[in-house]
Amino acid sequence: VLVSHDVNQRFGYFTAFDKNGKYVSLVELPPNVDVVELVNELKEVDDVLDVEYEVREGFCFQNNEFPLYILGERAVIFRAEMISELFGMISATFPQAEGFMNLCGMKSGVRVAQIVEGMIEVEPGKRLKLLEEIVPFVGWGRCEVVFESNGSEGKGGESFSLAIITRDSFLTSCIESHHPVCVYLGGFYTGYVSYVLGRRVYARETMCMAKGDPYC
Repeated sequence: VLVSHDVNQRFGYFTAFDKNGKYVSLVELPPNVDVVELVNELKEVDDVLDVEYEVREGFCFQNNEFPLYILGERAVIFRAEMISELFGMISATFPQAEGFMNLCGMKSGVRVAQIVEGMIEVEPGKRLKLLEEIVPFVGWGRCEVVFESNGSEGKGGESFSLAIITRDSFLTSCIESHHPVCVYLGGFYTGYVSYVLGRRVYARETMCMAKGDPYC
């Protein structure tokens, strides 16, 4: 519908809203677009339950959707460079900083896994593959999950192998290092995978773009 009216979508994102999905978007409208007609066409789309909108002139920031919610919980936006600088200062200032950042990541990973579990009922292997959607969705990078098991995933001690390849990790922005730096992301993967599989799993970063590798 938007394309047929030459509407330029600047950005958009999905977020949980009650039991239904909610999609928030900021668009740039051509001068000749009839907004009411456009909204009515959107409402006629099969999967659309309702449309709320506001039109502003000469305004390039979306602040109607405040507070910002992602995956059903309140979120804020920071520059990737600022996060890298913050983690760098923590590493330089506090003893055992890597353990602290890893633990923070683990807590975040468990929470996201719990949210995903409440939103969609799929087997553990497919929930692991959802990382390929979640990681770029929140702007952390592009993720590929390579998961192999003996066919009985879960708590029984079954053998499996898992590799998570992350390209353009936000933690490697403007950073050069002699060792891997994605400690928080490794903790996130640890928490998420451990919760999904129902067993304790530890992620270890063996390659990192910050030290010149093609991916993390």
